[in-house]
Amino acid sequence: MIAATGRFLRADGRWLGAGLAMTFASSAGQTFFIALFADPLRAATGLGHGGWGALYAAATLTSALAIAVVGHVADRRPMAVPAVGVLGLAALGAVAMSAVTSPWLLALAVFLLRFAGQGMASHVAMTAAARWFRATRGRALAVVSLGHPLGEAVLPGLVVAATAGLGWRATWLTVALGLAGVLAPLVARLGAVERVPQRRPERSAEDDAAAATGLDGRHWARRDVLRHPVFWALLPGVLASPFMGTALLFQAAPLMAAKGWSLELYAAAFPAYAAASVAGGLASGLLVDRFGPVRLVPFVLLPLAAGLGLVAGATAAFAVVVFLALIGLTTGAVFTLVAALFAELYGTRHLGAVRGLVSSFTVFGTALAPGLTGLLLDAGVALETQFAAMAVAGVGLAGVFALVARHLRARAPAPA
Repeated sequence: MIAATGRFLRADGRWLGAGLAMTFASSAGQTFFIALFADPLRAATGLGHGGWGALYAAATLTSALAIAVVGHVADRRPMAVPAVGVLGLAALGAVAMSAVTSPWLLALAVFLLRFAGQGMASHVAMTAAARWFRATRGRALAVVSLGHPLGEAVLPGLVVAATAGLGWRATWLTVALGLAGVLAPLVARLGAVERVPQRRPERSAEDDAAAATGLDGRHWARRDVLRHPVFWALLPGVLASPFMGTALLFQAAPLMAAKGWSLELYAAAFPAYAAASVAGGLASGLLVDRFGPVRLVPFVLLPLAAGLGLVAGATAAFAVVVFLALIGLTTGAVFTLVAALFAELYGTRHLGAVRGLVSSFTVFGTALAPGLTGLLLDAGVALETQFAAMAVAGVGLAGVFALVARHLRARAPAPA
């Protein structure tokens, strides 16, 4: 297995590197990154906590709608073309951030970063990997998705240091330079040649072509997916991880205060989240290639549910490491598993449009989580109660996944 993985990385390193660079670049639009600048941004615009949260949610929701409209571009052009455009827009958003003096400019900057960064950068990378690779799709998606935990592990410390030395405005200009001057040329070079989908040596060309189609042996258009009951049955579970994970990360400060734990403890334990996310992504990639995404999907939410249950009831400080690791396992696995699942169900010809739809729902979920949990907190619903309810919901959605998986396996054609 190790030797085969090594050969895989050597043979396909340039395309994997292009995708990984894109998911790493998406960090500039992620909540964990933008939240590092919350205090100076509020000070520059005169916004309170409520106003900042409302602006952030509105800009994120708008970006979700935009992703649904333009997600199909990942189907029509070689990966390097939309990738460079996306990174250019993200760099423009970083420049706008550096110049923020009003809520309107802040809203524009957040929209550009959430649309091009969090949304489209990840979407283009994961769509390309799912289309390029067939026999090793799970491993490819796992490697490409490593850019997410890499950003979470590396960038917060660098941002804190850069802000202390350069100031927050110059730090955003540095981010813009990194996106447009370093990552965009790198991705353009690595992804300049569109990859021919990989084939298993033991399979015929006819079998391989069939593997690229979805249910019923066809490529599903977005309008057909929207009419498919299986899509709507899967969607709540697909959104559970981004919604619940964002809620936990966004409410980290009040949660630590409610538990009597320090933010320093939380920060020190956060590498466990990043490490578990890497482990979950890599393990799910290997398992997807061996068993297929349908067989795995019933289990992906269980670590998340266990972590949220632990958050709700734990009193010992060491639980911080454990619940962050459990949530990280699901976060890492979901990136790989969901991309492989929709490629298997709906084919690859219109995968960009389909994943753009899913990405827009995902961004919507990450926008809804901070506002909803904040409103409940203001209404007197303790965070422990909220997370306990999420844990129960996670188990229930895992059950829905199991029922859908059983249905999909039952309708699969019997082996000849």
